[in-house]
Amino acid sequence: MNTLPTVTWKEIQLISSTGGPLPPFPGSGPPHAHEEEYQIFSALLDGISHANPVMCELGSYWALWSLVFRKRFPLGKSILVDADLCKLAVGLQNFELSNLRSSSHWAFVGSSPRPELPKIDLTEIQQSNSVDYFDILHMDIQGAELPFCLKLKAEGSLNCIGALFIATHSERIHSNVLNCITSSGFTVWTNQLPAPGGVDGTITAISEIKR
Repeated sequence: MNTLPTVTWKEIQLISSTGGPLPPFPGSGPPHAHEEEYQIFSALLDGISHANPVMCELGSYWALWSLVFRKRFPLGKSILVDADLCKLAVGLQNFELSNLRSSSHWAFVGSSPRPELPKIDLTEIQQSNSVDYFDILHMDIQGAELPFCLKLKAEGSLNCIGALFIATHSERIHSNVLNCITSSGFTVWTNQLPAPGGVDGTITAISEIKR
């Protein structure tokens, strides 16, 4: 039984204290700080018209967005990926609070800073989970978003994604990610540059390739 304190946001129950060095809330503040992101993400979900979509969350600490997704689509499939095992565990605990299941991978996407640490790419995620299409790929991977997007483009893997939600971590990264995805058949829907004080930029985009 979970004995950690919890907080409820958008009818989603979350562990509100990790009892360790990790922050007590997801992202850069308490859940209500994510209201604008929630509105954008919810509008992306509005574009999904079937009952069992697939979402992969790269950088899934708290699994906040995967839980918003599953609240809307209880029959959907969630895949959590995080390079920090402790952070991945927090997301999985939050899924347990909602009596939901998710597949998970403890790994860096693309290359890892240390060879001995686990790494995974999108093709391996697809194969491990028996999926060939992601209705949403949510990406918050702390500066690795550009090389990962470029790799997806080179492999043709962007063709198997319906919508992207990307957190960006510098203006240079933001600009280059935009160029990468718009040249790969995505229409940019929202485009917010990173702001002073460490506030992430965000890019959301919809694929012009329909499945």
